[in-house]
Amino acid sequence: MNFLKLTVVAFCSFLLTSPLAALTINSNNATYSRFSGGFPSAPIDNPSFFAADYDLSGIGWNNASAGQSFALISPQHAVFATHFLPGMGTTIKFLNDDSVLVSRTVASQTQIAGTDLSLLTFSSAFTEADKVKINPVLSMPTLGDYLGQTVWMYGQTAQMGSSNSVYTFQMISNISGPTLMSIYLRDYTTPGQAVGQVGDSGSPSFIPWDGVLSLIGTHSGIDVNVVISPGVTNDLTADAFIPAYISQLNAAMGSYRVSTIDVIPSGNYTTPGTGDLSNSAALYITNGATLLNNSGTTNGAGLYSDKNRKAVVTGAGSLWSNTGTLTVGVVNNSNSLQVLNNGVVYATNFIVGGTASSTGNTVRVNGGLLIITNAGGTSTYDLRRGIHQQFAGTTLTDNFYMTNSQATLVITGGAFTVKNSSAISNYSTLLLSGGVLSGGATSMSVQSNGVLIVNSTLNAAGGLQIAQGGLLEGHGSINGVVSGSGLVSPGNSPGILTVSQVDPSAGLDFAFEFTALGAPDFSSPAASTNDLMRITNMTAFTSSLNSGNSIDVYLNLASFSTGTYLGGFYLDSGLDIVSSISAATLKYWVYDAVGTNSFNGFTYNALNLPLYSISLSSSLLPADFGSGIINGSILGFNIQPVPEPKTTILFLVLISAVLSLSWLFKRPAKCE
Repeated sequence: MNFLKLTVVAFCSFLLTSPLAALTINSNNATYSRFSGGFPSAPIDNPSFFAADYDLSGIGWNNASAGQSFALISPQHAVFATHFLPGMGTTIKFLNDDSVLVSRTVASQTQIAGTDLSLLTFSSAFTEADKVKINPVLSMPTLGDYLGQTVWMYGQTAQMGSSNSVYTFQMISNISGPTLMSIYLRDYTTPGQAVGQVGDSGSPSFIPWDGVLSLIGTHSGIDVNVVISPGVTNDLTADAFIPAYISQLNAAMGSYRVSTIDVIPSGNYTTPGTGDLSNSAALYITNGATLLNNSGTTNGAGLYSDKNRKAVVTGAGSLWSNTGTLTVGVVNNSNSLQVLNNGVVYATNFIVGGTASSTGNTVRVNGGLLIITNAGGTSTYDLRRGIHQQFAGTTLTDNFYMTNSQATLVITGGAFTVKNSSAISNYSTLLLSGGVLSGGATSMSVQSNGVLIVNSTLNAAGGLQIAQGGLLEGHGSINGVVSGSGLVSPGNSPGILTVSQVDPSAGLDFAFEFTALGAPDFSSPAASTNDLMRITNMTAFTSSLNSGNSIDVYLNLASFSTGTYLGGFYLDSGLDIVSSISAATLKYWVYDAVGTNSFNGFTYNALNLPLYSISLSSSLLPADFGSGIINGSILGFNIQPVPEPKTTILFLVLISAVLSLSWLFKRPAKCE
C-alpha cells in the first residue's frame, strides 16, 4: 500500500488515507458502534450506542465497499473526499428512520473549488417517504467560534468517536488541491477520542448542537505521534472544512441549498435586507449577541431540505431585532422560535404559520421577552398555525389574533399582555393555565368556534366578549365584564370560574354541570363537584336574563337523585339570583350512556319534566374561595318527583268509597 505524505504548515505531516483499517477510538467498546450487528447488508441499530438518540439516517455507505461513508446534505446530494471517490453508478445505502434500507446510485461527482471536498449527485432525489435525514452544516461567524467545540468523528464499520474537539485550522495544499481543514487531536487516554485510519477518508465529522448533529467536515488526512508542545504528543485528523465551502456547494447543487445551523455567539451583526433562514436549520443568538435586520423568517420557499427551521435567542443581552415582519413558518412545517433566559426578540409584526402549507410551528417563551409593538400601537401578532407556549418571561403585543383551528396559545407562567385588541376564532384555542394574560382598553373577544380556557388570571380591562359560537371555560379568574352571545361553561368538568360582572344583554348562554346534590366544594375551583360562576361585582348582572339567554343544567350522576342541587351562580353581593335569571330559557339534562345530547365528553337525555317538578331558589351561603369567608348567595335547583296520575285517581276513588260507606251507615232507619 502506498501512502502520500503531506505537510501541515510547520508542525506536522499527514498520511493520506486509503481503504484498509477502521477508526481508532480510545477505550473502544460497543458504546461507539452505531450497529449491534448485521452491518452492512442487514444492520441492526445498537441501543447502547452513545448517539442512539440522534438521527443518523443521513449517513450512508458504499454497498460494494462498506468502509466508505457518505453524509447527505440535500435530498439528492452527499459530500465525500475527492481523493477517495467511489465509481460512477455506485449504490449508496442508508438505514432510514424506520430501520429500513433505502438506496440511491451515484450519477455524477463534482470537485468543489479544486479542494479535497467533492459533491456526489444521485440519479434521483430522496423524498419524505424515504425518511432519511438531511444533515445540516454548522455555520458560525468566525473560525475562532469553532475552536474547542466537541467533535464526533464517524468512520469505517459505522463507528463514531465521542470526545474530540476542534484544535486548529490549516490550509493544506497537497491533498487534491488547497483545502481549508479543521484539525482534531487524540490524546491516547480520554475515552471516546478517536483518530482516523487508512480507509476513513470521506467519512463525516459532526458537532452536536442543541440535540442536532451538525456537519462540519469530511476526513482527508491523519498524522500520529505529533509533538504539539514540549513532552506532549497527539494523533491528528484533518477534515475538509465544509462550512468554508457552503456557497460553492450551493452553486453546484442546482435548485437545492445546503441546510445550515447558524450560530451567533457574540458580537453585533446586521443584515440590511431580509433575514431569511430558508436554508438554515437553525439560528442561535447567544451570550449577548445582537442581530439586526429588516424582517425575518424561519423558513422560506419550498425545498424538502428547508424543513424544521429553528431560531433560538438566549442569554442576557442577546437580541434579534426585526424592523419589519418576523414570520415563523412560511411554507414548510415544524418551524420554531425560542426566546429563553433573558433573550429578547423584537418585531413590528409577527406571524406564526404564514400559509396553509406551514403547520406544526412553535413559539416558546421561557424567561425571555417577545415584543411586537410600534409607536402607533398597530403592530399585530397573528398566531395562525402553530402553538405559542408561554412558560415564563413576557410576551407583549399591540394586537393579538388567533385565526385558525391549528392555532393554540398555552400560558403556564409569566405574562402575556395585549395592549389593544385581540380575537380568538375559527376553532383556535387559548389555554391560560398559569401566569397572567392581560388585555388593553379594547374588548378581548372569542369569535365563532374559538375557545378560551381560563385557569389562571385574565385581566380584561376592556371586557371579554364571547361571540356566537365562541366558548369560555376554566376555573380561573377574569377581571372584567363578560359579555356577548356565545357560551360560558365554568370549570373543566366541573369547576369554579370567577368573573367581575356579566352582561347578558346580547344573548349570552350558560352551561352548568352538577355531579352531586348539595353545594360545590368552594375550596377546589378545579374540581368543585358542581359548576359555579362566581360574580364579584356588587351589581352582578348589568341586566336580567331573558328568553334569549339559555341555561343548560347537566346532571351527571351515575344514578339520578332528586333533591336540591346548589351551583350555577354565586353572587358575592348576597342579592337574590332568581329574580335576575328566572326569565331565561332553562333546560335540564340527565346523564344517559346512550343519550343523544353530548356535553364535555358525556351523553345526556332531557329530564322528563312531566315526572318532576323543579323550583329555583336563592339562599345565603357563606363560602371561602381561598381568601376568606364571603357571605354571598347561591342558586339552587330543587327537583322533586310529581305523583303519578294513577296514584291520584286511586286516592280519589278510595276517598269516595269511604264517604259513601259513611253516608250509608248514618242513614236514618226506615219506619215500618
